[in-house]
Amino acid sequence: MLQNNKLTLPLFHWFVSKFEGKPVSNTYTGSCGTDPNRGCMATTTFHYKVFVKDVGQESSRIICECFVREPKGKDIIKKNFESTDFECSPEGLTKATEWLNEKYSAFLNAKA
Repeated sequence: MLQNNKLTLPLFHWFVSKFEGKPVSNTYTGSCGTDPNRGCMATTTFHYKVFVKDVGQESSRIICECFVREPKGKDIIKKNFESTDFECSPEGLTKATEWLNEKYSAFLNAKA
């Protein structure tokens, strides 16, 4: 979600919870930059995805991915794909949010 040109993510317990006693996770995706008058197909947009890999295991990590989608004629081109991981904890989610905001800020600066 976007608030004051900053991306915000749900709380940690939204990403990692238990269902019938077993650990489960949710995936969060979003995009920014859609033109209200022309939609998302005619403008450059920023897309992101956050999810937990190996939920419930010691090796679990928060994974953040992002890319820029550019319209080029009839084709849509994805570029600048980046992916990184963070500790699977509330603190790791805070760092993930900061990382996404750095990438989003770079996107905004490139558009300006």
